Amino acid sequence: METVPVSQSTHISESERAFAHLSIRTKRNLKRSWEDEREQDAYNFLKVAADHLTNIDESSIFGQMVASQLRKLN
Repeated sequence: METVPVSQSTHISESERAFAHLSIRTKRNLKRSWEDEREQDAYNFLKVAADHLTNIDESSIFGQMVASQLRKLN
């Protein structure tokens, strides 16, 4: 009995198999890169918010109050 390699036992050519494999891999990579981009955007947003909160002290609060009072005068 002769053994037939798996690639020859199916009716799909090697080029079709490579194309299908490539398109699936590309779709997965696009989804992953899109998710990575969203995660990076969320991280950057949270980092800016955290940096702003850590920079608040008595002087900055007083400055914000003075600025608010000056805006009311205009």
